[in-house]
Amino acid sequence: MNLCDGGSDVQVVNFILQTIDPSNSVMRKACFQSSMTTFKEVVRVYPMVAVNESWTKLAVGEVIGEVNNASIRVYDMQSVTMVKVLDASGPPGLPSLLTATASGTLLTTAISALSFSPDGEVLRI
Repeated sequence: MNLCDGGSDVQVVNFILQTIDPSNSVMRKACFQSSMTTFKEVVRVYPMVAVNESWTKLAVGEVIGEVNNASIRVYDMQSVTMVKVLDASGPPGLPSLLTATASGTLLTTAISALSFSPDGEVLRI
């Protein structure tokens, strides 16, 4: 899984969340262990995805996009629902962070890292 090669971090997280949705108990029962293992790996590998210590909140920042249009989605892990969309746009004049891709084009990096405070109430960008 490489989020920078066309896969969206939000799409990946949404797909995994669908497998643990409490409204589909059959899928949740069949997929819960492997889905949580996958979530742990996603959080470990991708710094723009974070969970709080009690695994009750999940935050996903946009990796690629316009800095003045960036957002962070916060999910409740028990109900598997998005509870907030936070505006993470930079102030006017904030320089864009550019990275080259294999095709030679430039991409703007919106969110590079997220983390929750130890109490899980504050999200750091």
